[in-house]
Amino acid sequence: MGFTLIELLVVTAIIGMITGIVLAALTNARNRAFDTAVKDNLGNIRTQAGIFHTNNGHYGDGLAIPTDCFNPADTDTMFKLDSLIGGMIDAAEDANRANTVRCTTDTTSSAKATLWSVESPLIEGDNWCVDSEGSAKIVTGNATNGACPSS
Repeated sequence: MGFTLIELLVVTAIIGMITGIVLAALTNARNRAFDTAVKDNLGNIRTQAGIFHTNNGHYGDGLAIPTDCFNPADTDTMFKLDSLIGGMIDAAEDANRANTVRCTTDTTSSAKATLWSVESPLIEGDNWCVDSEGSAKIVTGNATNGACPSS
């Protein structure tokens, strides 16, 4: 008394469907974990930026438009001067699968920046933005002049 071919095919199909469901759930969980890592790294920048500001009285040179945080033309931004902030930006880029993290500072209030923002694309869509004013949120627009957009 063995199994018929139909019974074996039905069992194989059921196992295949269960495997597909589990793999889809694991992919979603993994993407959420990557997005959480991005949010944590960008949030940690706020603490280190506060230390940088306490030690220097500013956030480095201005960087008015959202750009790669390590843009070679902007050598004196806090994003490049502080190695811990640079490491957090690198970790966020690793977590979001090498999408560029963008940084801005204000350039209107003084020669040195008094505001900053950092934003990163999330794997699940939209961008995550944190700034020196305390914002930490999902945004659809780009940060400018050291502040996350209102939406």
